[in-house]
Amino acid sequence: LSSGVYLGGTGAANKLDDYEEGTWTPAIGGGTQTIATIQQARYTKIGRSVTLNVYCNQSTVTNSVGLVISGMPFTASSYNATGIVNFSTNSSGSPVLCRTVPNSASLNFYKCDVNQVSIIQTQNAGHLIFSITYTTDQ
Repeated sequence: LSSGVYLGGTGAANKLDDYEEGTWTPAIGGGTQTIATIQQARYTKIGRSVTLNVYCNQSTVTNSVGLVISGMPFTASSYNATGIVNFSTNSSGSPVLCRTVPNSASLNFYKCDVNQVSIIQTQNAGHLIFSITYTTDQ
């Protein structure tokens, strides 16, 4: 569609021809843990919908703060998405979920239980594998 078909509203994110895909570089925010290797960090954006597919390995850590991944390719518009995470060294006994942060390009990680306690950076040299789809206003 060369001229674009509008879905309502204004801006490029409301066109059916607003399609983009590529790679991005996830980083761990805060603390001492880092991403040791990125096996895959890809995104697909169609209109306001963004899907991330990530497989990365973490370094070892020396302190324990909440696990946050930063550097998402587009800012999330709200707490509108969660994804289940394959967390190879998760010792929490619960599945792990990641959740977007409103007006931010980062994800927080939590135990998937009634308390939703933050996962902390004590998961030495494990891997994170997840997919998440969220909404952006960009």
